[in-house]
Amino acid sequence: MKATLLKAQDDISNSNIPNKTEILKQVDKLLLQIDYHQLISHLSNATSLYLPYSWDALEDGKLSIKNNKDGRFFTDIELTLKEYGTLKLRLGLFEKNQLNINITTESPQLKEQLKENLPELKKQLFSVGIQPKDIRFLDDKMSGYDTLNATLNVGFEAKA
Repeated sequence: MKATLLKAQDDISNSNIPNKTEILKQVDKLLLQIDYHQLISHLSNATSLYLPYSWDALEDGKLSIKNNKDGRFFTDIELTLKEYGTLKLRLGLFEKNQLNINITTESPQLKEQLKENLPELKKQLFSVGIQPKDIRFLDDKMSGYDTLNATLNVGFEAKA
């Protein structure tokens, strides 16, 4: 992505398009974010990734991939949604196709919508060869997350 942005920056700089200055400012902002995350990766001896993602309903988002001491990997997705508040998901993939999902949301309405759509989620997962073994809704206190977090090592973290 960085190489493409650098090439685009050169091409735009040598062009005569009317809004060249504004486009160059936006490209520079994206390059700055990538540089920042490269520096964080280097300094923390981990991987930090910038995902330029835009979604009208999303205020903030964070993606972390972690592994525990026995080699299992987990993905934590934390979203702050404008209408529903915080939504946290922990995905654990075991034995190549066994998936556990823990879901926490502060919105009872979102929790009900998610529960109503669980059969469709399971159907979609099965269609790609993933077997959802355990899908649980946790309370807002995140019980279960804190215990598991103590045994996890950060693999990489991405901010959207």
